[in-house]
Amino acid sequence: MPRDPQDQYGSSAATRQAVIQGGFITTLGQVAKVVLTLGTQVLLARLLMPEDFGIIAMVAPVLGFLQVMAELGVPQIIVQSPSLRYGDLESLFWRNMRLALILAVAALALSPLVAMLYSEPRVLPVMMAMASLIPLQAASAPLSALLSREMRYGVQAMVEIAALLLNGVVTVAAALAGLEYWALFCGQLASSVATLTIFLLVSRWRPSHPRRGLDVSHMVRAGSNITTANMAGFLNVTLDNVLIGTVLGETSLGLYDRAWKFAVQPLQMIIMPIGRVALPTLSRLHIEKTRYRNAVRQFLEILLIISTPAMVFGATMADPLIDFVLGPNWEDLAPVFAFVCFGATVSPVNAMIFWLFISQGRTEEQKRWAIITSVINVSTYVCGLPFGLVGVACFSATSNWIIQAPLLFRTVSAAGPVNWRDLMTTITPFLVAAGVEAAFLLAAGHLRHVSGFLDLAAHTVLAYLVFFGTVMLFPTGRASLLNLLSVVTERIRKPAAA
Repeated sequence: MPRDPQDQYGSSAATRQAVIQGGFITTLGQVAKVVLTLGTQVLLARLLMPEDFGIIAMVAPVLGFLQVMAELGVPQIIVQSPSLRYGDLESLFWRNMRLALILAVAALALSPLVAMLYSEPRVLPVMMAMASLIPLQAASAPLSALLSREMRYGVQAMVEIAALLLNGVVTVAAALAGLEYWALFCGQLASSVATLTIFLLVSRWRPSHPRRGLDVSHMVRAGSNITTANMAGFLNVTLDNVLIGTVLGETSLGLYDRAWKFAVQPLQMIIMPIGRVALPTLSRLHIEKTRYRNAVRQFLEILLIISTPAMVFGATMADPLIDFVLGPNWEDLAPVFAFVCFGATVSPVNAMIFWLFISQGRTEEQKRWAIITSVINVSTYVCGLPFGLVGVACFSATSNWIIQAPLLFRTVSAAGPVNWRDLMTTITPFLVAAGVEAAFLLAAGHLRHVSGFLDLAAHTVLAYLVFFGTVMLFPTGRASLLNLLSVVTERIRKPAAA
């Protein structure tokens, strides 16, 4: 039987080196992915209408929910398990595929009901076509997770960049050909097929026939808890789409979907790969409390350094930013975009909290609190609907800050090696810096009208200087920035020395 694919990183020195290398590669990969994504989204916003995005966004919640169910929590189990045999992978993979095929058929059956829900007949054929994506993505997920477990982050980043580039090229070409909302499906289909094909080519393990007699019931139980939490988390960020599409229509949903794509999608593209580095690292270190706390602090600092100043800038400069990037036809998007960015500033902290749950094996608690936060989110969406699109975004963002984040803080710090003081000590410099940056940008916008590329570029540079200057006023903030700088310098010097 081949050895556990994680064993080559058994020593502390090897783990640290793999983490540094993985973090550096992940960062470079994410820069490329964010640039590709934003460039594609800007181009598509000028080729397609809001209602085209709205049609796909109507299908996305149901399809995404089924995709989360199809994964069975297997990717997280592959990454987190202390030991893993290749026979276990066979059993988990084929369980995934059986369920994915069943759910694809369920998606076909649900298509007429989804079309009736929105009173939009165009949803029917789109939903039926997109059902084909469920087994494709279910097959890719374990292969991607195995690359994370093996800490082959460079390979993983290259696969994702190639798939993203293909998605953009196919979607834009189809949009230019006049396929309207079908262009968005064509891009996703091409990307899913390419991703699975490349993963199969680069993986050290490939699925063969299922093996009998292997007991993976403990993994399935843990996976069911993670799946429930993932489904609840997915509902957190998609039920607003369902409510808006049903009550306000496809054009409003298209605007809301664009706000999320421009604000939250790049943020998720940063958080998700960092999580691929963080989860296997924290899972190894969770019995060594001091090293575990240090790793949590470092990963959280990286998330906050990368995401916070950008989200604050988007929240305060939404009007000139949307006008410059998308043009005057999208001016209704600006206030929605501002509130989405405001709510998204807390997303890195929430992501870290859920990584703590998984790496500590507290999947039952994760499941419970994911359900609770889902209920809170649905309530805020319903409360915001009478106030229109902006009301939904405003209520959701406010709930993220004053209800959900404090509840999660309290829960995750009640047990385990990380307490609320550890989290607050790390977060405080960045929280204060975000407030100072927001105040500076609002004052600057009040004193002088911001318009055009040069104005936005100048305000971006000043905003980042203000943010990092404020962080540097705190001893822990200075240590964070200097530590990140030393890691980057180490990675730059190492190839030069070689």
